[in-house]
Amino acid sequence: MKKPFLQYITLNVLLSASAIFIAFIIISTTIIVKSRPAPQILVVARGENKVDGEIQAEYRKLGSLRAVTRSEQKSGKGVNVVIKPVLSYDSGDTEFFEELSRKNSSIKSIFVQYFSSRTKDELKSSGEEKIKAELKEQINSILTLNKIREIYFDDLNYLD
Repeated sequence: MKKPFLQYITLNVLLSASAIFIAFIIISTTIIVKSRPAPQILVVARGENKVDGEIQAEYRKLGSLRAVTRSEQKSGKGVNVVIKPVLSYDSGDTEFFEELSRKNSSIKSIFVQYFSSRTKDELKSSGEEKIKAELKEQINSILTLNKIREIYFDDLNYLD
């Protein structure tokens, strides 16, 4: 009489089959991962534009900033301001981009302090170009590797 098939399967056979199966999964996964192209790194905080024929990079990592202007004498309270600044600098200057990233919080503070130290009327009367020029001067004073070329505002809203 013949022995049933299950009696021939021993623990060693089961372990060997499991090891071969696991090795197959590891090798096939490795081949699939290695055959994929390398992912491209996207720098969201950096765009490019042309200013006076030169390619400029844009630093956008400051995000939206909020400040409260100095209080008006008549109303006795300040106005909320929402600013979304963009800094323009020479394209390809990765060291300067890193300096901007390191000094991100200091640059944010400059924007907030600037708008907090003036009333809404003072800001409106001085005009956007003067505001940008004064901010640019203050920011460039804390930078060592290079200077920003321009400041743009994606948003500059006064919330009454």
